[in-house]
Amino acid sequence: MDETRAALDLITADPEFLRDAADMAASRVRLPRWTEWARSELGHYMTTADLNRVDWRQLRTDVRAAPVA
Repeated sequence: MDETRAALDLITADPEFLRDAADMAASRVRLPRWTEWARSELGHYMTTADLNRVDWRQLRTDVRAAPVA
């Protein structure tokens, strides 16, 4: 779960990244497609091993709940 929290922190630290992630999470984009997009974006900041430990369903839920500026 630490990796999931780290991923959320990375997303929420960048307002544009959060806006894009929240827009996609709120749309009808299915979890596999959202996960693929998020993994691609987070891959600039996290290792593959860390990305493999992220709970993507929980991350998408958390992104939906995050306040977007």
